[in-house]
Amino acid sequence: MKKSFYLLFLMLLVTQNVFSADSVVGTWRGSILVDGLPIVVTITVDSLALDENVMTLKYGRPRKCQATAEYGGTNGQEQIFYFSTAFINTWCEVHLRPYKKQPLIKLKLTESGKISYELFDKSKRLEGGIAERIK
Repeated sequence: MKKSFYLLFLMLLVTQNVFSADSVVGTWRGSILVDGLPIVVTITVDSLALDENVMTLKYGRPRKCQATAEYGGTNGQEQIFYFSTAFINTWCEVHLRPYKKQPLIKLKLTESGKISYELFDKSKRLEGGIAERIK
């Protein structure tokens, strides 16, 4: 009985992508400078379920927008997410709306336990930065 309970518990952990220090699953926060002003960037990854909306990118003021993305898989050490929705009439819509472009974000764990992220429109890099885990 105990053995089957532990086996079931382990299977649940694997399928739910529970937080671990070596996973991008979690909530991350950093900031970028745009025109000399800092903008807060929050990235939340709920799971690594393929082809599902599991990642949210939020910008603080002055951008004040957010976009969601589907998990596409890995490329080496990078986790790739394809943007699927974005707030209308914002920086996010102009740069991250999938109907006009092929926007994506690449996340990679650093040796210091942070993530580096890069936003791309097709092959053109839009911006990137470093974020620290907050959850």
